[in-house]
Amino acid sequence: MAIELKNVCHTYMEGTAFEHGALENINLTIHENEFVGIIGHTGSGKSTLATHMNGIIQPNSGKVFVDGIDMSDKRKRKEGRAKVGMVFQYPEHQLFEETVEKDIAFGVKNMGLSEADVDERVREAFYLVGLEYEKFAEKSPFELSGGEKRRAALAGIIAMRPKYLVLDEPMAGLDPSGRKEIMQTIMKLKDALGCAVIMISHSMDDVLKASSRIIVMNKGKIVMDDTPREIFLHSEKLLEINLGLPQGLVLANELRSRGIDIPKDAFLMDELFEILCERLGLC
Repeated sequence: MAIELKNVCHTYMEGTAFEHGALENINLTIHENEFVGIIGHTGSGKSTLATHMNGIIQPNSGKVFVDGIDMSDKRKRKEGRAKVGMVFQYPEHQLFEETVEKDIAFGVKNMGLSEADVDERVREAFYLVGLEYEKFAEKSPFELSGGEKRRAALAGIIAMRPKYLVLDEPMAGLDPSGRKEIMQTIMKLKDALGCAVIMISHSMDDVLKASSRIIVMNKGKIVMDDTPREIFLHSEKLLEINLGLPQGLVLANELRSRGIDIPKDAFLMDELFEILCERLGLC
């Protein structure tokens, strides 16, 4: 079972003077349990691609399937959307209820579950995102810190137990501590729920650390699709489309420029530390 995009094209404001092609002939399969990072400069089509995955946007041509469900079929689209949890950039802007508990419960209640099942899922979601139920349940969402708001918004999606979790810049606007907390929460969620994670990010370090697969987009097309190590072994291609590099790779390149023998495929910070320790006779 998988999310499948077949020959998907999308154009905004088609037929007007403001027509803009966002996706061009996208063929992509996201498998169960994968952690897929999607990178690309602003305007490359990343967010448009993500919103096609749960039918928020329909392609001008081509098809999207979620576990075999045709997302162009209005009668079945709701079933497909229930499998794909979508967390937008700055998800805390989606918070609106008077308490955190009610906000997290909102989507689950719309699934028609019993009161007992709703309560079970809400409490589980609190736990999974690292918010103590007794401390936060009756608080207003607007009293929370930035990182707490982000986790509460995630909990509202997690409570619906999606099979695929799509995250659009989940760490945007957070300080380093908040970024670390959210990244840890995402990894915990994947392990606990066994869901696939599709994460859009401008942070090369985040996608390198977390992803099992990286998709690189440019001008509405998929230009690379491979493991993180293979993607960053071709860093010149990333630089050509104005993407940054992970800090470890920047450091490795700088060390090579200074005559230090660093293997081409070594660019994780832990790897570099071990190599330098060995070179300097410190370990």
